[in-house]
Amino acid sequence: MELKSKGYRVVNDGNIVLTDGDDKGFEATVKVRSEDDILPAIGKVAVLSRRKEKFNELLIGVDTNPPYNTVAIVGDGELIDYYVRIDIESLCTLFAKVISAYPHKRYLIGIGTGNVFGHEVLSFTREFFPDAKKVNEFKSSSRNHFNNIKDADLRAAFAIAIRASRE
Repeated sequence: MELKSKGYRVVNDGNIVLTDGDDKGFEATVKVRSEDDILPAIGKVAVLSRRKEKFNELLIGVDTNPPYNTVAIVGDGELIDYYVRIDIESLCTLFAKVISAYPHKRYLIGIGTGNVFGHEVLSFTREFFPDAKKVNEFKSSSRNHFNNIKDADLRAAFAIAIRASRE
């Protein structure tokens, strides 16, 4: 169900079919034995579906709006996953799960600090991830030709993730 919700085609026998658009699929084994294996399986499928072994850069962007946060997961410049209404206490657990689930060469975490809550989130995150970056949120939720995401908070989280790699 999780793979289907993310737009991957799953055939009736539960096999995952990855194609490059001309229906010539390739085989890859992604094992799921328990609920804990679901996110790593999705991460592996996300990478394999782009015909890669790893993302060069895994970016995590956080738009901070009290009391919740919106988190965008960006792999090599493409929005690959997102989480909404995440409380501050759950953020670092989510980061650890995402970092371990998506194969990558390097990762960056960017926290939007356009409000007081953003500074609290950054301080809390740096206790577990000291390299988390402070990112300027100025006009991060504005629409532009690079990102046509409908939700303003998700659009901001995506922009924050991208800005984290530049700053």
